[in-house]
Amino acid sequence: MLGAVHSQGEVPKVLIVEDNPRQLQTLGQILRSEGYATVECRNATEAARVIGAEDLAVAILDLRLPDQPGTQVLQRLRTVDDTVRVIMHTGYGSFDSAKDAVNLGAFAYLEKPVDPEELLRQVGRASEQWMRQALHKSEQRYRVLAELSPVGIFHTGADGRFVSVNRRWCEITGLTAADSLGTGWQQGIKAEDREDVLGAWHRAVAAGRKWSTEFRFRRTGETSWVYALAWPHTDSEGTVGGYVGTITDLTERKRMEESLKLVEAVLEQALVPVLVTTADTEEPRIAWVNDAFEALTGYPSEEVLGQSPEILYGPKTSRTVLEKQRDHMRRGKSFVGDLVNYRKDGSILVTEWRIDPVRDSGGRITHWVTIFR
Repeated sequence: MLGAVHSQGEVPKVLIVEDNPRQLQTLGQILRSEGYATVECRNATEAARVIGAEDLAVAILDLRLPDQPGTQVLQRLRTVDDTVRVIMHTGYGSFDSAKDAVNLGAFAYLEKPVDPEELLRQVGRASEQWMRQALHKSEQRYRVLAELSPVGIFHTGADGRFVSVNRRWCEITGLTAADSLGTGWQQGIKAEDREDVLGAWHRAVAAGRKWSTEFRFRRTGETSWVYALAWPHTDSEGTVGGYVGTITDLTERKRMEESLKLVEAVLEQALVPVLVTTADTEEPRIAWVNDAFEALTGYPSEEVLGQSPEILYGPKTSRTVLEKQRDHMRRGKSFVGDLVNYRKDGSILVTEWRIDPVRDSGGRITHWVTIFR
């Protein structure tokens, strides 16, 4: 009875609402013996607490309950979750009550005493319909989410050949969906990266394990960097049926990293001493210094990183100038002023400090850069 459902890896849950304790027990035993999970309630009030809180596939409702007609429970189910298949069950059958139940959306109508085989047949049919609808909705949600996703998504068969990609994949790689299928996506990999990328991909597919790497796609007139990640999906026996993966566009980040490397190289080799501190205006910490700073102050970088700039202050350092400096920084403004500093050996050093904020793309101050003159 449940072979088709079990192949999907999910056991349908059946709500039973029956005021007769013996009938409730019997129905539960019959269904559980066939592999169904059951939620059992004695009246409509108990059922109301379950509806919406449990992931139900089928509901078996007594038409006459002590606190409410079963048709009202049916209406509540239709409102809260219209995927639940409802079977009305009553010892007071009549043409009118059956017609009312069907008009309200009942899947089937059974009279007491019910034939267990007929009950199981109807529950089996209802479960299969529920599973098909749930699968269809899940696929629809996946397609919508895949199209709206900010990352590229791809899906492969067990052999690692691509069977689908989303819109974002095409935007990142510069390939069309048709060109990406099968092994077509591999032609877009930059030649210098192709051997390593495909070697790692084929080894992961052969072993049925996760795959992740960074590499470059060549697009018309430019190169895009991506981070790719793929996970195998398996059935209940652990057999790999394919891969679902994502690619994230790293191009802008890579450009920023290259720019930062260039800036750092320039600052490192600059003759002007440079000090970078964290954004905390009350307790800033030294995050980076260049070689010229080390030469000027006598402090090696490993000794000052994480320290407060106050290691450069001493008895003759003007507290008035320091307060003016902090006031500018609290307001996010640049500061220029002369300060008496002290080298590591204790000798006095008079410098002009120029302090400027470093802001991220959102305008938030992340660091302060100080240039000494």
